[in-house]
Amino acid sequence: MDKTVEKLIAMAAGQNRDCFDENSIPLDVRNKINDALDSVFRGKSILIWARGGKLSVAWKLAMTELLDQIFQIKNTMPIVEYLRIAVFELRKKWDIKELQSNERNSVANVSGQELTNLLDYANSLVKSGMDVINGFLNSGTVTNAERKPQKVIAMNMELARSHEREYVRKR
Repeated sequence: MDKTVEKLIAMAAGQNRDCFDENSIPLDVRNKINDALDSVFRGKSILIWARGGKLSVAWKLAMTELLDQIFQIKNTMPIVEYLRIAVFELRKKWDIKELQSNERNSVANVSGQELTNLLDYANSLVKSGMDVINGFLNSGTVTNAERKPQKVIAMNMELARSHEREYVRKR
């Protein structure tokens, strides 16, 4: 069935247009991306934490780094849109973990070979997660379709600008 027809059927069933693109990515791919993002986040957290400071601070800094990294990707493929959704879901998950953790104020007090082993492990987490993510970004097998900017959004933005100009003139 044609992708446009599938999208129209999904919309008629009450599904949002953006959710259709998210759901067009196979569940196993979404799970692999979720696991990869989690791996990158945990690796970055360990790298920051091992250099000193509280675990909760390391979690926050690692999440900020990961969000920045994902949002620097400059294309509009559905896989990128899913990555952005998934990183926000990951943030919600880790916000809850931080609230529930008794270790959030812990400091990693390691040195020598233990520190080297910990950093090697953290780097391997980041590398393996990024390899998975980059593999999906570089392959056209998941979906080649780039989302085209929607005319409706552009029209609404122009309408909002005209209302704003009108409001400013009236003042």
